[in-house]
Amino acid sequence: ALLTLRQFCRSMQDDFHSYFWARFAQPCEIVFTRDDDTLLSLKNAFEDAATTFIRRTLPLLPENHSSRELWVTGLQQTYRCELRTESGQRADTLYEFNPDYYDRLTRKLSPELVPGKAARRWAAGSWWLRRLQGKILSVLRLLKAAFTFNEPLQYLLWKVERHTGLQFQASDRQLRHPLLFAWPLLWKMYQQGAFR
Repeated sequence: ALLTLRQFCRSMQDDFHSYFWARFAQPCEIVFTRDDDTLLSLKNAFEDAATTFIRRTLPLLPENHSSRELWVTGLQQTYRCELRTESGQRADTLYEFNPDYYDRLTRKLSPELVPGKAARRWAAGSWWLRRLQGKILSVLRLLKAAFTFNEPLQYLLWKVERHTGLQFQASDRQLRHPLLFAWPLLWKMYQQGAFR
């Protein structure tokens, strides 16, 4: 994705869908910036992403919960908002990769973000809407990829095999014209758990 710095920073706070803020709430590194102001803007955006992540996940949890429960629940929810090839255990793996990072953010940000009753009532519905929006956006991204990349169906088959171990074969016709003929294969892949 190509975004202006302003769009990027705004996405961490304001986007309804979790596409950006869920990714950048996780550990990430800045490779290069042109100046210190940009570096500070990115660091602030990452903290905003974590704040948004926690604020939108807390209403799903009981009052007494661990940092692990917060992050694993939130990551599971965000994964359900996209077509994903990873297993259901991916959220646990992400937390276990760097628990100190997640625990530090939880201690720092959670006390300020205690959800009210209205937030708790709206939480399940808002995550349902994010899932619906996310699935539609994922399908649209696949369609865009079919016009953008050479051999998009081969790329998808490779990615599914890499993440799940499931192998699927496409016909020559499906490979040449994926938008017209790959739908039965995609449905079969979905039914066998290649993506959720």
